[in-house]
Amino acid sequence: GTNNIMLWANDTANNWNSSSRIWFTYDNISIAIALTSPTNTTYTTRNVSYAYTVSENPTSCRYELNGANTTIPCTNATFTAAEGNNQFMVWVNDSADNWNSSSRIFFTADTTAPSIAILQPTNSTYNYNTSLQLNYTRSDNVQLSQCWFNLDSGANTTIAGCANTTFNASEGFHRLYLFAN
Repeated sequence: GTNNIMLWANDTANNWNSSSRIWFTYDNISIAIALTSPTNTTYTTRNVSYAYTVSENPTSCRYELNGANTTIPCTNATFTAAEGNNQFMVWVNDSADNWNSSSRIFFTADTTAPSIAILQPTNSTYNYNTSLQLNYTRSDNVQLSQCWFNLDSGANTTIAGCANTTFNASEGFHRLYLFAN
């Protein structure tokens, strides 16, 4: 709150004098901050917007991205995230030098499509139609969350753990579609 001080002094001859009144504010309450963006999610771009609200006008601001601090204007803007996993938080400071930070947000930037290649079955004729091997390779710069396939654009079948599996097919020509995400 707002305070004032005025000093009085006297000497041995009882002469009095006073200082001018000094007004000052004592502020030991940190500025409140709430980070509204980014959120704990996966972004398909590396250019990520950040937005936050504060309880008073900050005098200085910075963000921390993956452990590195960057001084910023005290406005909402964008930053360039690293491909993969990221950590982000905003720091703000008020005129009384009280610093506070937002909560730490964990998010992923994934701009690279996964790669996938079918090893089996191959383009050939088989003399059986049950327990056909579905062997494939897949990779992604970020962990794959799911894999699935369908036969002849039929219903999708989820592949547990994105592991190689088997499937059954009727006699005849078939088209196999394999997906990873």
